[in-house]
Amino acid sequence: LVLPFAPAGSVVRYRVRVSSGGALEMLEPRRDGRTLAHGLFGAEAWLHVEFESLPDRAASSQGPAPQAQQQRVLSDGIELCGVRFLFFGFKAGKSMADSKAYFLRESGVLADSA
Repeated sequence: LVLPFAPAGSVVRYRVRVSSGGALEMLEPRRDGRTLAHGLFGAEAWLHVEFESLPDRAASSQGPAPQAQQQRVLSDGIELCGVRFLFFGFKAGKSMADSKAYFLRESGVLADSA
């Protein structure tokens, strides 16, 4: 895995693809422009996630539905290199291949406000 050089004003965008079965595949990182979100949480806190298109329901085999496998990733989060990332939001595209999800690194402990 080769990390691109990120000059001032740029960040390294870390990417992962989730297969129809829920398996993770590391994708080559890319250089991207710095955003407000990168400034607030840090570039290393963000994980850009792509989802593989799902097969036709009629063509899928026995066992857990592929859609359920991908939804589990959204609800449970992603653990990558000992760091846990939780679902933050999504950007809908014209197709599944154009749609992206954004996960944010978990840090600290949330206390109950009650």
